[in-house]
Amino acid sequence: MLSVEIKDLSKSYGKTRVLERVDLKLQEPECYALTGKSGGGKTTLLRLLLGLELPDSGEVIWKREGLAVRPRLSAVFQEDRLCEGADALENVLLVMPRGQGDPKEVEAELRRLLPGDALGKPVAKLSGGQRRRVAILRAMCAPGAEAFLLDEPFTGLDETTRLQVIEYVKEKRKDRLLLIATHGAEDIGALGIPERNILGLAEGTFAGTSFGKGKNC
Repeated sequence: MLSVEIKDLSKSYGKTRVLERVDLKLQEPECYALTGKSGGGKTTLLRLLLGLELPDSGEVIWKREGLAVRPRLSAVFQEDRLCEGADALENVLLVMPRGQGDPKEVEAELRRLLPGDALGKPVAKLSGGQRRRVAILRAMCAPGAEAFLLDEPFTGLDETTRLQVIEYVKEKRKDRLLLIATHGAEDIGALGIPERNILGLAEGTFAGTSFGKGKNC
């Protein structure tokens, strides 16, 4: 079982304290929601979990069966972070080790979330919602991913598409740990995240749950 322990974690940018002595434990097969106001530390916490930032103090320890590990993590950032000149298929294949990505299988996955006429276009010419779907699919299809960290992934999607993509995420995670930063109670409800797994950040620390009950995804 994969888990992550956050111990006494603090992070500042200049004189601005973003996280203050945060303690937390997350483990598979659970889904978790990270909530709170903009600028409240959600993205910073995700970046610390990903190893993209270093804390001022405290530590992040990933473990499997009680032993420290460096798991393969897959992420969706607030920005799409796509290669603008490449098409959707090429963008997804970029995260796959050479020889491991089957273009036909990836194309079939893309057709589940995108219209056929979008597949051959450079992503720079896709709509914002289509680009977002490519970024989400790329993360969920990353080979060997052991956990998923999603930063407001469904922003810019209309209601019908959002629900379609949420169902796709639920299908693809396959009991692997998932942590999503979101402002949306609707996203939490659609993912089926239970109240005990809703983590409210306020003033750099956890202030309890923020939304109502759900059924675990």
